[in-house]
Amino acid sequence: REGIGDADGDGIANFMDSDNDDDGYSDSQELLLGQDINVPNPRITSITPNGTLPTLGLTTFTLQGTNLGAATSIQIGSDLEAPYNVTQTSLDFDYTAPAPAVVTVTATMANGDTATAPGSITFADFALSVFRAEPRLLRDGESTTVTLRGSNFVPGMTAEVEGVPVAPNLVNTSTLEVLVASPSGATTTIELFHPSRPSVADVTEILPIVPAGSKFIFPTPSGYQGSLGGVSGADARCQAVADQYSYSGTYKAWISDSTSSPATSFVQSVDPYYNLAAERVADDWSDLVTGIDAWINQSPVGTFNVNVWTGTSGSGQAIVGGTSNCQDWTAFAATQTGRYGSVFNTTGESWTSSGSSPCNVFRSLICVQQ
Repeated sequence: REGIGDADGDGIANFMDSDNDDDGYSDSQELLLGQDINVPNPRITSITPNGTLPTLGLTTFTLQGTNLGAATSIQIGSDLEAPYNVTQTSLDFDYTAPAPAVVTVTATMANGDTATAPGSITFADFALSVFRAEPRLLRDGESTTVTLRGSNFVPGMTAEVEGVPVAPNLVNTSTLEVLVASPSGATTTIELFHPSRPSVADVTEILPIVPAGSKFIFPTPSGYQGSLGGVSGADARCQAVADQYSYSGTYKAWISDSTSSPATSFVQSVDPYYNLAAERVADDWSDLVTGIDAWINQSPVGTFNVNVWTGTSGSGQAIVGGTSNCQDWTAFAATQTGRYGSVFNTTGESWTSSGSSPCNVFRSLICVQQ
């Protein structure tokens, strides 16, 4: 019935060839599927991502297989989508699931042939979650855009601040911005609601509020060798961290070299200093340079019990001597040394001067708002 032709040009007549079109699938398999045994048929071998995925968020899928170059449409569940980046072995398509469902994916070719991806995809309403707020605390009366980092953020979600609806800015599935206008009291509560559960909050985030005018003080989440690019390089690192994690204002590093120190370059605040756990570190500058009242171990991303480069005494003055500042914070050799403090210590001046170490060691910085 197949004749003496040779559809795939392999020198074997069709009536003797078990795979006329040489597409890797036997003629008997293709006949069972109602496919043409003389034309290479499309096959989908994988789809990514797969498994269980969130509804409402836009997802880009990739299909991989063979003979996909003539694909004109993708059916996912009851919806049709247009493929792009189409090649013989892969294609992409975008899809937003409107509701929870279990779906299969089928690609249709220009000649009407189809190929179905293995398995199925489950779309579900995942609970919204938040693992960090940026900033971690607010100042009384100071309107602040709070960036929430989390997962499963979707279009249509809503937010409330102290029970008052606000319009959140959805940046992507893991980043959301919420304006907290003129916070007051001891704390501010932010609640997030999934569009499928608009009356029950998935997330309740409580941010502490410190007095107006307060200054923030924190260690950097990352460590650096002693070659900081001088005091200005250390200052730039602190400012970059503050900007990255939404701490407004000017920040400088608590660090000294042979010509400058916090005592000579800082704005000496008459307002209190707070760590990022909303604990008062000092009542003002004069109090800060006579000893701290709380650890400075709360970074913008969590608790870090670390040692920090300082070259600085408890009075905010430079510690005299070239071995205290890694050659004005330009050296990273093991033969050079710098003075460091311990942010998890409130005894005497240990928070700023507790030992010396080689300049090739990685240590954090203390950043102080001006």
